[in-house]
Amino acid sequence: MVISFISSSAVYLVTMILLRATFDVGYIFAIDAMEKIGILTLLYWLSFYLINFIYKVYFPEAHERIV
Repeated sequence: MVISFISSSAVYLVTMILLRATFDVGYIFAIDAMEKIGILTLLYWLSFYLINFIYKVYFPEAHERIV
């Protein structure tokens, strides 16, 4: 997972360097954009967390069952 994060970050940075006209770096690192990215990340994370929580409530693992 660490290798995939590093490689995707490297590709993103190289793309930003090579295609400077396409990316507005000032906007990408602005507080307004970071807030939007943070909210979207939180919503996506929360939806997966909620689905996982509901799944564990209705289908617990064998060592977590009461009966």
